[in-house]
Amino acid sequence: MFTAWTDSSIFAAWVSHDLYQRSGIVSATLLLGMTLFIGAGERTKVAPDDVLGYMSMKKGIFMVILLLVTMSVHSQNVEQSLEAYGGISIDSYSKYSFGTSYEIGGTWNDRFHLGGGAGFRYTEALYYTSSLTHDKSYDGKFLIPVFARVSVNLTKEGVKPFLRCDLGYTFDVGQNKNKNTEGLFFHPAVGVDISTSGKSSLYFALGLNVQHTHYQHFGVPTETVVGYTSNLILSIGMKF
Repeated sequence: MFTAWTDSSIFAAWVSHDLYQRSGIVSATLLLGMTLFIGAGERTKVAPDDVLGYMSMKKGIFMVILLLVTMSVHSQNVEQSLEAYGGISIDSYSKYSFGTSYEIGGTWNDRFHLGGGAGFRYTEALYYTSSLTHDKSYDGKFLIPVFARVSVNLTKEGVKPFLRCDLGYTFDVGQNKNKNTEGLFFHPAVGVDISTSGKSSLYFALGLNVQHTHYQHFGVPTETVVGYTSNLILSIGMKF
């Protein structure tokens, strides 16, 4: 039986095969997982008026990330990183968040890095407010962020300060049907990279994660409040 694949799925599968040859099973597994997510996203139920825009946005983000990863594996130096992070909100849209991520990309001239990745994040997000009872409720969110990353080392040797920015889309995979923390995010950061041995290094970063969100306000009238929640994030990671 012949199965028709979308253009994005074919492209992701090809990149996964290339990464398997170049960077091992972990990289290929990540990209194959992204392939499945593209297919799953195309079956997501959304409001009829939003279908075309919703699908175009998710496809566009995935294609950009896959393009960046494809470019990176042909760079002078393929670099991977594992990172853990946590932080607190600086607004009332959420309380705190923590998570982990994996990223693969290419480095040029020991300065410029371009890549893509995915991870897991947990956050306590504002669910609803009420002007009638003065209640405010938060809900735990299980999130899968998928992102493109650009970073620049300010020096080439020893302790290297760097500037970095992630841009991507967060998927809410929790059981709550209200996916109010799903959508675009960006995460600029500054940090330092400390060489350990060979091409391995340890790094620390401080940044601001800005995530699209919304919540229900019960009052007269009842309305959906849309905005962005900002979390001050401290990260620690390992490059190899």
